[in-house]
Amino acid sequence: EQARVILAENESTSEEILVHFAKKGTPTIRESLAENPVINTETQRYLLETGGDDIKNALARNIRLLDAIQIELARDSNWRTRWHLAKNQNICDRVQEILASDDDVDVRAALAENDLLLEKYINLWICDEDYKVRSGLAKNRNLNKNQILVLADDLRQEVQKSLAGNPVLTDSLQSHLLRKRVDDIDVELARNKSLAVALQAELAQYNN
Repeated sequence: EQARVILAENESTSEEILVHFAKKGTPTIRESLAENPVINTETQRYLLETGGDDIKNALARNIRLLDAIQIELARDSNWRTRWHLAKNQNICDRVQEILASDDDVDVRAALAENDLLLEKYINLWICDEDYKVRSGLAKNRNLNKNQILVLADDLRQEVQKSLAGNPVLTDSLQSHLLRKRVDDIDVELARNKSLAVALQAELAQYNN
């Protein structure tokens, strides 16, 4: 079955075979198929109507999911499906609007991290009462300098820690976080692939 699972997720597999998998495949095959971005809209709809939570979760991760199906999944009763959708890098504005009011904080936090997040939600959530939402926002790569500065001095270290790993930080903002001398923040800075060489040396306690 492993070969058929791989075939179901292969974007070069023929449409005829993909349609066959949708109708006759095992649950594992259908789950792999649901995430394949080349499946046509009829197959997406069929999987939505005949699939359980695992298939809906996979559909929610599909980067070419039909807007109408995105909207249905945004209203799904399963929070994990909505969470996967919130992380999708091709969600439409209407889905953002729905998920921005989600009752589950983990769903909102996942949306906050999404680089597609609309500016109005960034501005709204920069001081959100729940630190999980602010932590998600701190990972967003479309923050401007002023927004980053607010998060860099957040009262919760979890938010600063999330921000430390963000590759869009300038050298001065990286240095600002390093000056806090917090181990968890230092660890995330060390993981940041954009960390300035001078700060790498400081973290390594290295001198020529």
